[in-house]
Formats: sequence, structure tokens, C-alpha cells
Amino acid sequence: MKTTIHWYDLPNGTRLKLGLDFHQKIATYIREERKTKSVEKLIKKLESSRQSIYNHINYRAEFTVGSLKNLLKFIKMSFAVAENFIVALGIRKSISNPRFPFKLHTEAGVRLRSVLLSEVHLPTVVGRSIELKVPELEIHDTMKNDFFDIVGNYSFETLPYKWGHVYVTRFPAILGSISKLAGTPFGNKCLVNPFIPKDIMLSEKRLKCEYLRWAFASEGTVKNREISLVRCVDVTRVLPTNFVDDLTPGKKIPMRGVPKEILEKVKKIPQNLLEGERLLLQDFGINAYQTPECLYKYITSKRVTARWKLSIVRRGDIQKFEESISFPLRQKRQALARLGS
Repeated sequence: MKTTIHWYDLPNGTRLKLGLDFHQKIATYIREERKTKSVEKLIKKLESSRQSIYNHINYRAEFTVGSLKNLLKFIKMSFAVAENFIVALGIRKSISNPRFPFKLHTEAGVRLRSVLLSEVHLPTVVGRSIELKVPELEIHDTMKNDFFDIVGNYSFETLPYKWGHVYVTRFPAILGSISKLAGTPFGNKCLVNPFIPKDIMLSEKRLKCEYLRWAFASEGTVKNREISLVRCVDVTRVLPTNFVDDLTPGKKIPMRGVPKEILEKVKKIPQNLLEGERLLLQDFGINAYQTPECLYKYITSKRVTARWKLSIVRRGDIQKFEESISFPLRQKRQALARLGS
């Protein structure tokens, strides 16, 4: 896991554009090498193709991370030197003036990862954009600002989604690569059941607080005289086949209606994010309780998930939460104030 990410840490297929002066310097070096080596030797040394070498010499194509690393090794130039001359990332809709190295062990980096772990399934398909779909425009604006601060300039659009009350912002695929390196895995979170990144769990209180604020902003609620955080985890593999077959697709089954032996099996797969969040709350002297709420069988598959809830119920703990953490969203902050009054 890395929280300081350089250009050479990114996937080899990532496209990048060099400043003209630096590109010219590299092109000049390749031309000089062509005078003493055959093109075939250059192709072998650079692990490239004849067309790619021709394009780089004539400024007709950007580099990939992989091709630039091979070239810099060949001319014995430090990767760190090139970092100062990368002016864009991406092909069509690029990130301009990337702020290498990308630093994720910051308040902005923790906020970004907290929201991604709560609201986004990072796509496993390489190159696919990342979609944030939530109704709160404050979360969209915060994510975009943090992306600017960490990664670089990018032209975003936040648009109404098909359900009407939800908005969608599409982030470039590079955010997925950066987040994965910093401990936020690809794939469906119910299946992956990720942990809170280690650097956050071991960080100072201000970063732990920032993570919790945005986790509760994303998935937390204030109602029924408690503060709660709800997450799901896939439990299909521990359930008997006949039990899964008998469940009604699309219907929630409260845990009080589940046989005791099934409940014991479900408890063997706790929700890892909630367990980490419970431990983080303890660092602020706040007691919270994690309990399984219900089972749900998907309509389109035989997968079954368990919904777990992390609850803060004691008046003293609710007061500590309001004083030490609270919510960054106005509406939830007001609900918390009413609960504490």
C-alpha cells in the first residue's frame, strides 16, 4: 500500500504527456542512438515498436507510463526527474498539470477514500470512469475539490441521474488506480468486504476524525434516538443451499426471523469497515455496537447479503460524537442537534 504515489507507480498503460522541451530532449537522445544502433536493437532495448519510436521522435504520440520507464532506464535518467515535466494524464479528457506525487495521507486524501469506500464500487474494467451517485451535492463538491487538490485540474460535470433526486459525477479512471494503491480495492464492496486502510487506522486523531465524518456523512443516519451506520456484506458462501433457495428474491428477512444456527453462520462474516469504524470511535471514547439487521437475496442472482448496523445509542456517547466528530452535512448536523437537545 502507498499513500505517496509517483507517476511510475501508476499502471503501465496509463497515458501521459510530457512538456515539449523535455520531450525534445528525449527525442534528440533517441535520434543520436539511431546513428549508432539499428532500429531493431532500439526496439529490443526499449521494448517498443518501430512505429512507437517513430511517433515519439516526431512528437506524434504521448507516452505510456511503461514506455517512458523503459526509455528512461535506457538513457539512464532518474524517474524522479521526469516527474517535473509531466503536463497531462489521460487521452481524450485529460488531467492537466498533475500534482505529482499524489499524497493520500492528508485530510483531503482521507476524505476521498472515506467516500469511495462508502459510496463507490471501483470498476474492475481498466479505463472505466468512476461514478459517484448520491443525492447530496455537498459530497459531490467536496470530492471534486479534493481531486483538484490531490491529483490536478479536470473538467467535471455533475448531472441529475435517472431517479431524479440523485446526482452523478464521473471521475477519470486514474482515480481508481490511485485509490487502489492507497488501500481502496476494486470491485463490489459487498463481495470484497474491504478494511479501512491501515494508514488511517494508525493515523493521528484529526485524520481518524475526518474519515469518520465522511463515512457517517455518506452512510450514517440520525433517527429513533440513535446515530447509526449501515453496511452490507455477502454471506452466500456460509449459508446452506436449501436455505438460500427458500429465500424470496428482493425481500428483506429481519434477523429475528432467522434460525439461530443461520444467525451464527452470518456472524462469522462481520462487516470489516464497520468493525474498523467501531474501533476508531473507541479512540474518541465513543462506544458503538455492531449487530446484523437483516438478510437480502438479490433478484438477479442467488447471492445473499447481510446488512449490519453500527449504533451509537447512549446519551453520553451521542454527546461525545457531536463534540468530537459530528457531520459535515448541514441537514444531518441539524438532526444530530435535535437528538442531543
